[in-house]
Amino acid sequence: MMNWVEHLRDGISALIAAAVAAVVAAIGWLVRTVFTNQRKIELLEAEISRRGAQRDEDRAAIKSDLDEVKHSIKRIEDVLLEGRG
Repeated sequence: MMNWVEHLRDGISALIAAAVAAVVAAIGWLVRTVFTNQRKIELLEAEISRRGAQRDEDRAAIKSDLDEVKHSIKRIEDVLLEGRG
């Protein structure tokens, strides 16, 4: 038969085991969360970079189109001015 000291010792051992298990689980959760967040950050940075490159391409295309429109307007003006003269 166990006396109260042995019961107390078993209770403390169980409490320590539960605390160690909780700490290990918390560390595992933290590591998983940090790695998951790091991956999300990397994906967001890649998306920002991709959008920046796309924005630069769009600006170049718009500038090219605008230059073409200006050239077309100039040709139309020249034709209209030649018709007057």
